[in-house]
Amino acid sequence: MKSSPTTTAGTIRIVEYNHSYAAAVADMWNKSLGSWGGGHSPRTAESIMQDMDSTINLHVFLAVDGDEVAGFCSFSHYMLDEGALYVPLLNVRPDYHNRKVGKALILHAVAKTVELGWPRLDLFTWAGNTKAVPMYKKCGFFWEKKDDGVHLMNYIPTVLQTEALEPYLKDLDWYADSTRPIEIKPDGEACGGKFDIFRYSWQKDGQELTVEFEKTGRGIWSLDTPDYEIRTEIAEHDLVFGRSYPVRYHIRSKTGKPVVCEISGQNVKNIQFDLHRTVTVTGTETVEGQFRVDPVQEEQSSWKTHPVVHSQWIINGRKAELRTGIAPLFPAKLSMAGQELEHYAGVRETLFLNIENQLTEEAEYRFTLPEADFIRFEDPHVSIRVPGLGKASVAVPYVLRSFGVYSAAVAVETVTADSGETIAFDHSVSLVFRGHTGRFGGQDRKHAYAACGPNMLVLNKENNELHIRRTHMGGGLFWGYPRLGKPYSSEFCRKKPEHVRLEQDGDAQLLEAVYLSDDHPGAVIKSVARVWEGGFIEHYYTVENQSGAPLAADMKLLECFRFELKDTVLPYDGLYLRLDEAPAQHLNQWEPRRISENWLFSRNEKITYGVFWDGKQQLVKSDWMMGLEHPIGNLPAGGSIRTASTWAAVGMFADWQDFRAYVHREREEELPFLTSHLEVTANGGNPFAEGGYPLEVTDRKLSPLSGRLSLLSADGTEVNALEIDADENLHTAVLNRPHPVGSPRADRLRLVYEGQDTRLERRAAVFPLSQEPVALERLDGEAGTLFRCGNGLMTLDVSPAFGCAAHSLIYAGREWLHSSYPAPGPRSWWNPWLGGMGIDVQGMSPLSLLQESRSADFAQVEDSCGNVWSGIRLRLAVEQHKQNRGLTVDQYYLMLPGAPVLAKVNRIANRTGFGYPKLQIWNRNFFRPGAAHDTGWTQNEAGIRFRLGTNEEEYKAMGHFCLGSTEHEELLQAAFDPEGASGFVYFNNQILSQGTAHHLLLPDGETKWTKPVFYIFGREQLTPEELTALTRLSFAVKGD
Repeated sequence: MKSSPTTTAGTIRIVEYNHSYAAAVADMWNKSLGSWGGGHSPRTAESIMQDMDSTINLHVFLAVDGDEVAGFCSFSHYMLDEGALYVPLLNVRPDYHNRKVGKALILHAVAKTVELGWPRLDLFTWAGNTKAVPMYKKCGFFWEKKDDGVHLMNYIPTVLQTEALEPYLKDLDWYADSTRPIEIKPDGEACGGKFDIFRYSWQKDGQELTVEFEKTGRGIWSLDTPDYEIRTEIAEHDLVFGRSYPVRYHIRSKTGKPVVCEISGQNVKNIQFDLHRTVTVTGTETVEGQFRVDPVQEEQSSWKTHPVVHSQWIINGRKAELRTGIAPLFPAKLSMAGQELEHYAGVRETLFLNIENQLTEEAEYRFTLPEADFIRFEDPHVSIRVPGLGKASVAVPYVLRSFGVYSAAVAVETVTADSGETIAFDHSVSLVFRGHTGRFGGQDRKHAYAACGPNMLVLNKENNELHIRRTHMGGGLFWGYPRLGKPYSSEFCRKKPEHVRLEQDGDAQLLEAVYLSDDHPGAVIKSVARVWEGGFIEHYYTVENQSGAPLAADMKLLECFRFELKDTVLPYDGLYLRLDEAPAQHLNQWEPRRISENWLFSRNEKITYGVFWDGKQQLVKSDWMMGLEHPIGNLPAGGSIRTASTWAAVGMFADWQDFRAYVHREREEELPFLTSHLEVTANGGNPFAEGGYPLEVTDRKLSPLSGRLSLLSADGTEVNALEIDADENLHTAVLNRPHPVGSPRADRLRLVYEGQDTRLERRAAVFPLSQEPVALERLDGEAGTLFRCGNGLMTLDVSPAFGCAAHSLIYAGREWLHSSYPAPGPRSWWNPWLGGMGIDVQGMSPLSLLQESRSADFAQVEDSCGNVWSGIRLRLAVEQHKQNRGLTVDQYYLMLPGAPVLAKVNRIANRTGFGYPKLQIWNRNFFRPGAAHDTGWTQNEAGIRFRLGTNEEEYKAMGHFCLGSTEHEELLQAAFDPEGASGFVYFNNQILSQGTAHHLLLPDGETKWTKPVFYIFGREQLTPEELTALTRLSFAVKGD
């Protein structure tokens, strides 16, 4: 047969990929995004090389036009079935459409399939890709009728490798001379008994050739040549096993000349076919044989090659094979169904046995469920009549003694109603019963299970994926099959383990699967996993070399795992990114090499889970999964090696900081901040500005900024905008905020990013500064010397003789603190009570605090953004209290010129002679937002507003709280970093108390600062997002 050309007219040629093409391949993908549903995930030469280095492809073919890559075709083993190669990915750059580039790549893949001696080439596409269907069909593909995928199969390699067809193919061009109708619909012609037939036909110079293939057997059904016709006849496709059935081959000589046929039936899998005949046909003749369908262990998958009635032919001295698939049927399908959530021991529950009669006549089915140690069936005996091809269900009550996997071969006796025929067969049923406690392991036909408490590992023995199951977890984390290479082999995607071991191992449950490599003979891989009740899962591999020579020097084992990035914390480029928005939750938006720490952590609505690995290893990307490459090269004959462990933690850690601390075996006092994938930084991160300032927008994903950035003021007025094109490849853009005029309150800004596929908003607030310095005064007060600071908007008074608290805070002409000044006195539950804005110290009562030495002075402190704050330092020197003698606590009340923000921060020096593992310091404040207590209100973060004056209530404040009064419009809002302090609000019919608790590890001789708390005045409540920059500020004096 003439070979079809594999290059297009003009300058395009088909080449094999190597890294010199990486940049051009990246450019091709970047220009092809619109062909794959859109998106803006740019590829780079480096990312292409990383992908190709970890691929399982046998080859990658490129269509090259000069220095440009116009098309891409990957080529691998087909993982879902036997006997086929596969095109995982075909792409043609949009500006090369209609130039036959895709055709050239596909024809090259077909030719390579023939060259490698494989019978079939498969691919998938999507139902809407009708534009490509004619090209695929012209190149030999058939579109299979399926409800669950668009699967195409190409049998041209079988045609070209069938010796009996060679005389007819030598003068034909299989591509150009095809007469097969090309229609944009699934292929297949029904041929009695539910067979689906695919037909090739060719014609040239008056000669015709037709070859038909049966879909499920993936083989030739009939041959129609100029000299003869051979056709298969089997009555039914779906056949109950345990019986014999006839097959007929109809042979016709079309010329009258003898057609000599030697026919030899083949025993394949569960099909026994003993036929040996030689016939010479000058007219027509039918050869009949009998084949027996032996029992199978499981139902036939529609995705896989079915058992075949297989015959080898020698036709006039030339070989051919005919293969017709059949679906072996149990006399009845049995399945066991129960609820999938946790079960409870000692409780009567019910499962259901579903029975589907696959006989055409009514039958009675009788069987007994075998016993198992962990379960007691109330009545294990079942007898039920089911109509022909009908269905029925039997309820079976049971009580669990413990938990486990029920997997049993049920001996079924069938008696047909009409003929009285008795059929005996075994059918497997299984169901997993897991609870919150206990350990067990077990297997059924398709899976192996290892459970410990509420956590369970499930190994799918058909594709060797290892999943974690726990209530509410979903499928966010699992391991893929092991891959040896390079290039990496996909053999274990479809090869079942040789052996699975399940046993208790200390406090864990072990699941071990053993694999023997065919692609690398002598290599034995063990996948070892352990699960603990608390939620830890360990996974690693061992590799043993049972060959007679060392393994290749560059051999590696690729461990792949899937981690869904939804609501994930991603350590990236030294930052900690919160992936809580859909545009950031795709793996192709991130470069694995830039993941800067050895862990990932995610939280869904009901459970947390994380994964971590050896810190010396670097993640790689493998298709849609992440991977770790374990070097195993030069492993000597008889040697073995163990990879480093990868760990998962399910439902164990409340937050990512605790998880990270465990991974690093170190807890940091300064917890890191989370950052958005699309970050807006106003004024360089400084929440205070004198005049105008810039806003920097940074997109940390691989896709560049593309669209419109709009900067809006609080009233919705657009104050600046910027248009950005994707071709500019910008990840950072700057918009300037002109000098805000008028209000001394916070400048609230909203940035709107109208991207090509998303609309995102970010908010920020910057507080204006004036040039008037903070006024500092020392006055005579009612209780003694009074220290006062003011910035034109607010005034704060401290009198150390009165106590460890500021007693007055005036804003907008109103007093906001509730205090007993000038002398302590009883109030509500407290005696003595000072009120105001002060502190509590671990182990010390209000009376003890009053008995210690106090002093005050003015102070200036610089924050982490370089702002210099001025105010009052109120010092408590503990000299009397036995436990805390030697402790010095400085309270700083700080202001900036013209800003409506008061900062409160504490400095603690330990000279006690012993260390505090967890010293507790509380900011304790008493507010009165209105002249009368019952006019006040306080509001929590959920937006619930509480009226003061009648009820008693307490709630947590996780970083924010707000208070005000019905007497006026002014608000006071407290904001702090919830990772550095815990907040609370308490009120009753006499007082309103707000505070923050700080816990410090404070060795003897050291000095530490608490996280600051900021009190913001205004008429609008600011959001946590707007206050992010403010709450990230910190204070310290050099030398501490």
